[in-house]
Amino acid sequence: MSDIIDFRLVRFESLLIKFAKSNEIPIEFLDGTMNLDYLSKRYTGQLSDYHKKVAVKLKRLLSSKIKKSADNVLESFMEDYIHFYNNQCTKEEKWRIIEVARKYRPNLNPIRALYYELLNIMNAYNPENEVHQIVVDLFLDSEWRNSIINCITKDIRTIDKITSTFHYPLEKLGEKPFEFLYLIELKKDLVTARSVFRSMEHWSPDE
Repeated sequence: MSDIIDFRLVRFESLLIKFAKSNEIPIEFLDGTMNLDYLSKRYTGQLSDYHKKVAVKLKRLLSSKIKKSADNVLESFMEDYIHFYNNQCTKEEKWRIIEVARKYRPNLNPIRALYYELLNIMNAYNPENEVHQIVVDLFLDSEWRNSIINCITKDIRTIDKITSTFHYPLEKLGEKPFEFLYLIELKKDLVTARSVFRSMEHWSPDE
């Protein structure tokens, strides 16, 4: 049985030698194909002192690279998040209807305010209510309605792009930042609002 070759050990030693010669971390340790911590413990009794020293050096360099990579991922994500947050189509002032906005908290996304107000109208429409009439007139205008729906779709696509780009890298770092979770919830709200806004095409006060 002692003559059986452990090819995983052979490959591990080969990669350690490769690192020792080039001082560059082999891709196998970066993409998860080879787990340095596991292999170092698994073969601690079979590695030569030389291989063990190389493994220690590799571990130190790998840890440093992973930390820098993590910092870069978070920094890149926050740059994209802040740019989106400050340039949301759905936060543009043209969607802020004063008569509606004054009923909700000042920093509420105007699309959300319109969505909440529209739900109230659909549940208990009052033709004598000035705010109800203003909102209904807006949403019965197909050009205005399509414009706000297109705006929502634009933000949803941007959110999808950001979350799909950073989902896996952030997941590898552990717990995702609050801002990532906020984007997930914001998308859900926007998708729901868009659906309700679209339904106004066929809405009637008599419903």
